[in-house]
Amino acid sequence: MARGAPDFLLSDRYDTLSALMAFQGPILIIHGAGDDVAPVEHALRMKEQIPAAKLILYECGHSDGPPDWNVYWKDRADILGEAGVCVRISEFGKQQKIRRCEGEP
Repeated sequence: MARGAPDFLLSDRYDTLSALMAFQGPILIIHGAGDDVAPVEHALRMKEQIPAAKLILYECGHSDGPPDWNVYWKDRADILGEAGVCVRISEFGKQQKIRRCEGEP
């Protein structure tokens, strides 16, 4: 058993680092600092190998989500906005414009 998951579930060894290094766009690495399935060291190694990537660590585990979903969605919207993507997020049902979309007032 590897890091909390049975070996038969980990039969596909996807080379994430190579795929990300070949990617030409912005890279956001999000990881739970207390992840006991995919160790946080994996995210730290990716960041070290891809200095232009943005790394965000949340105080959570593998599947318990970020502690504050509003912060999580804003973090995602920020990197998309930096890449020129029009983004809006909603905070508890209220529309909050993060970045002005082309063609909108």
